[in-house]
Amino acid sequence: MKKPVYNSFLFGLLAGILLEIIAFFLVLFINTRILGYTERSIFSFLKYLLDFDTGKQDIIPKLISLSALPALLLFFIFMWTNKLKSARGVIGSAFILGIVIVFLKFIL
Repeated sequence: MKKPVYNSFLFGLLAGILLEIIAFFLVLFINTRILGYTERSIFSFLKYLLDFDTGKQDIIPKLISLSALPALLLFFIFMWTNKLKSARGVIGSAFILGIVIVFLKFIL
């Protein structure tokens, strides 16, 4: 019997990480284009935020934590469709994202 591809921990983990990356760049796009930072591209705005001389590096963990919200929706979609192993993978990606946020917030 073939194991279903869409109901595995690895599929949920990869889907969660990919969705969080897409949501992070969407948040950056909203900050650069819609809120009036049009003189910079997305990557130059990210470099500006990561610059340690400006004191703006504490904004990055906040933007990353906003990118975790669509993963919550993906978790509930997997729960409603009874793909519990994929839902575990999305929770695993949220834990990985939480470790990244703690690392950026307190260590850097």
